Amino acid sequence: MKKLWILKAVAGIFVTYGIIGFFGVPYAIKNSVPQKVFEATKGGDFSIESASFNPFTFHLQVHDMAFKTPKKGDFIRIDYFAINLNPFDYLWKFAWVVEDIRIEKPQITLHKGADGEMNFGWLSALGTDENKTTEESKPFALLLNNFTLKGGGVTYTDKSEGKHFHHAVDSIGFHLENIDLRDASEKNGIMRLYATINEGGFIDLRGKIERIKPFAMEGSVGFNSGKLHTPWRYFKDQLPIEVADGIASFGLNYALNTDDINATKLSRVHVELNRLRVIPKGQQQKLLDLRSFKLSGANVWPMRKVLEANTAKLDGLAVSASRSKGGVIDWIDYIDQIKKAFPDDENETKIPWSFRIKDVAAEEIALVWNDYAPKEAYRASVGGISLYSQNLSSNPKELVNAAVHFGAFELNRLGDSRVVAGFEDINANGIVLNRDAKHATVKTLEITGANTSLKRLKNGTIDLQKLMFASVKKEPVSDTAPWSYVIDEI
Repeated sequence: MKKLWILKAVAGIFVTYGIIGFFGVPYAIKNSVPQKVFEATKGGDFSIESASFNPFTFHLQVHDMAFKTPKKGDFIRIDYFAINLNPFDYLWKFAWVVEDIRIEKPQITLHKGADGEMNFGWLSALGTDENKTTEESKPFALLLNNFTLKGGGVTYTDKSEGKHFHHAVDSIGFHLENIDLRDASEKNGIMRLYATINEGGFIDLRGKIERIKPFAMEGSVGFNSGKLHTPWRYFKDQLPIEVADGIASFGLNYALNTDDINATKLSRVHVELNRLRVIPKGQQQKLLDLRSFKLSGANVWPMRKVLEANTAKLDGLAVSASRSKGGVIDWIDYIDQIKKAFPDDENETKIPWSFRIKDVAAEEIALVWNDYAPKEAYRASVGGISLYSQNLSSNPKELVNAAVHFGAFELNRLGDSRVVAGFEDINANGIVLNRDAKHATVKTLEITGANTSLKRLKNGTIDLQKLMFASVKKEPVSDTAPWSYVIDEI
């Protein structure tokens, strides 16, 4: 009889525990949590469509969870949230063990209003640091075996300063494994973040967490910008030029250790820029076209501002510049406007980068110069430019070896398109630059197909003078020594 009573008591406890777990916990989550969130956020609207909890497996599931700001604007929405705990492991691991956390289709809405206020600005008013202690807190004893975020998205809208910019980041995925905040696990933590951006762009961040404190991590990053025109639209009101086309991408391995931040290293870096096209804003005039630029085999120490690379290759660059009748050069004017829109930080320490590139190549370069300032406007154009150099360094004491080739050059009057001067080819080989001494040596200089068509006017001057422009603005006199050069053979 006594045993039967014990069995009934145990069964009653289990039934009561099950009822509380299966029904009480979901009810509390759906009805009590929203009120707590409302009070804590001073008006935030938190809602849950449905929730379930298994008290025997400690598995919680929540469907269609959403939070709106105190102004009732969309902020966060999650289609599915699940967490699986293992509290009994605390008995021998002395840490709370989370077996699995899963979040599906979280959506974050960021909004900047016409008044310049972000939709999360209200967070700054939620509490103070009056009771903040300066004592170093002990790490929370937590083991996270698995965390997965899938199908996430972020939308950003900016209506400030008269603009209406909208951008979305989709297909965000994030994964963590073997995270031990006690830093006592023999297994390395694993992390991956993936997201699609712009049109065809993506970011793929992978990492292996070696230590929590001090934090040490190594891994890889892959990035593709998609069409550069999309992010340009956000800055179009501040920029005088338009990025009409182009795609940027890079990949690298990284090693980070907060115990020695200056040793942070990016290795096996490769950077590519393809099909870049820059035009004046609102016009179709060509300013810059670039077929491709590639930097490969690079190591970078960003905190020390050091770069070492195997190759840098530029292919298919066309640049056009012009000077107005008033003597204003368009590119200089554009650069001045950009500097005004994005001024340098006066408090920033100006430390130049140190670099070394083993092989440098620039091929198929074309330059066009239109000058409307002289009495007779003219155009100077040269194509087929190529340049090769080795061991290019930022150290001015190191010699630079190079070879340069210029293709066809023409100087034309714009009034009648008549050729004033030109040549077919120029080859300069065996160039040695001593930047420290400001001296250049050219082993051979070869010019082919040179031609001129000039007239002596009645006043004795040559008509070429009409193509010259003397600026009213006086240039400051330089006190530095000019470059000297020696050509061995012409």
